Amino acid sequence: MSEITVKNKNGIVAVTNEIAFPETINQSELMSLHEHRVAGLFDLEITHKRKTVLLTCAIQGMYSLKDFLCDTINKKTFLLCISQIKEIIKEAERNSLNINNLDLRPERMYINPVNGRISVIYWPVVNNKIAEPFYTFFKNLRGYIKIDQAENIDYYSRFISFFNDASSYSFKEFERFLDELMGRKKEAENRYFDNTSSISEDGTKKRNSNIEYDPSKNNLEYDPFKESRGLGYLIRVSNGEIISIDKKSFIIGSDNDRCDYTVKDNPFISHIHCAVGTEGGVFYIYDFDSKNSTYVNGTLIPPNKKIMLKSGMKVRLANEEFVFQTQVNNR
Repeated sequence: MSEITVKNKNGIVAVTNEIAFPETINQSELMSLHEHRVAGLFDLEITHKRKTVLLTCAIQGMYSLKDFLCDTINKKTFLLCISQIKEIIKEAERNSLNINNLDLRPERMYINPVNGRISVIYWPVVNNKIAEPFYTFFKNLRGYIKIDQAENIDYYSRFISFFNDASSYSFKEFERFLDELMGRKKEAENRYFDNTSSISEDGTKKRNSNIEYDPSKNNLEYDPFKESRGLGYLIRVSNGEIISIDKKSFIIGSDNDRCDYTVKDNPFISHIHCAVGTEGGVFYIYDFDSKNSTYVNGTLIPPNKKIMLKSGMKVRLANEEFVFQTQVNNR
């Protein structure tokens, strides 16, 4: 019987499926993964070990969907998340893959914090002992998710009812239902968060591939995040200090005149090291191409890109450690 292990070493998550008789590898499906025929599916490495075969997926710079869903999410985030997963299932079916071999367990689905794209593991296995119907994920979703109660949650009630009330399910029925729930057919499925666009002077929408920051201009009005909803906190590990993220773009560095929070007595912190802010109720961290870099949960983040932050994540500026939280318990 299949046995799946998950190991995290040096920021790389290795998900390994040990295949045992009577399970066998579908070589054609494995080749389709190597050739990336279906967007949103990870490639797999195959290793032969005595009487068993190991299928391994190496994942770097991504967070599990289970971790992502543990914080409160709004309607837009929920629907676009579900829409992405729906498209992966649809493309897998279109490419003649067995959609029940998609590993739709939230702890083994992953989201890219840079672009918000979700990726899924597909096990190309005949007689797969861990195969589950696609709808199992959606039926069990409410056990993983926290919906923003400040919004009208009729959409979520309808979603839950769809799976609770039906005695049988087909993917096409689910696709029609989701399109109806979203109020449109295909719009907005290419991006999870539309945070790379702005409005030009003539009123048209334009894309922003990068956001530039020029320290020489002392540009304190720079704002990589367009709106602020709620408060976040950084807890400085070295002294336990609680730093409230109380503005749209909260800048951290060693320059007392240009930063909202100054890290003193640490020569490895850049003058303007990073910013923390929110967009659409989601927190991000933005590294200003600092000399000694910024890390989230031990993973080096790219400069000049907004990287999603979730409560409990560890943030390191050079060698200075913080913990990000959206709530602080004062006792």
